[in-house]
Amino acid sequence: MPFYFSQILKRPVPFLFLAACWAQTPDPPRITNSTFITIAQATSVSIPLNANGGTPPYIYSLQSGTLPTGLFLTQSGVLTGAVGVFGDYFANIKVTDTVGQSSTASFQFRVVQPLTIITSSLANARTGSPYLQTLTGSGGFTVLFSSYTWSLVSGALPIGLVLNSNGEIAGTPQPPPGIYTFTVRMADSGNNSVLRAF
Repeated sequence: MPFYFSQILKRPVPFLFLAACWAQTPDPPRITNSTFITIAQATSVSIPLNANGGTPPYIYSLQSGTLPTGLFLTQSGVLTGAVGVFGDYFANIKVTDTVGQSSTASFQFRVVQPLTIITSSLANARTGSPYLQTLTGSGGFTVLFSSYTWSLVSGALPIGLVLNSNGEIAGTPQPPPGIYTFTVRMADSGNNSVLRAF
């Protein structure tokens, strides 16, 4: 008997491919500021806090601990006020994003006595004679083996004299003689500074 072979054509069966999509949740926001802050007593400050990650905008709040007397934290993350009593203060500050994710950073605030330039006047210098006078200050924040950093802000010293970073005014004055005025800055290790004109 003859054998007949016939091809049976089948229609392709459509199918639905379901792809699961997951929305990746960003990491919680984190405060990026240095957590050690020095402030001179009786100084008005405005220190913005910064954060990254999460979903902005952020809300900041005091989670625990104590801010220095006179210092306040706004919801937008600004530490503002005029601090009163010097000493060390510890506070945990929380940052929260718009979807409720949050993290906390532990801060240490060191309130130091105000920076003061003690030197109030300078000895006269004579043309051609070596000169040396050291500016002195007090207060502020200094770490072990460090002192204040001095710099010239405006004006000019007599030709031949320089202000070194350690506060020494040194050199040998050169002509022309005259009256010179200038302003110096004294800065401590916490980036607090004070000016004085001579």
